[in-house]
Amino acid sequence: MPNEVADRFGNAVALGDSIRIVAIPPDVLANIPEEERARVCSMLGEVFTVEEIDVLGNVCVQKWWHPSPTLSFSHGLTLAPSEFELASSGRGT
Repeated sequence: MPNEVADRFGNAVALGDSIRIVAIPPDVLANIPEEERARVCSMLGEVFTVEEIDVLGNVCVQKWWHPSPTLSFSHGLTLAPSEFELASSGRGT
């Protein structure tokens, strides 16, 4: 798997870097229930840590919700370079 990929501006993005989601794949939103769609849409514009870079050069991020002390759930997104931008580097640059 790649160690780094380029964001929509060509900036290098690696594992541990923070990225801002600027677009959510339309097919993701079309295939999930309305309540889940609202949670996924809330990720737009937010910053997440890159947890994985897949073999196609997409980044994977995840968000957790904790609506009560005994209930939590998450949603992960795999984003193409055009769907995110580097927010900050985890490499100190």
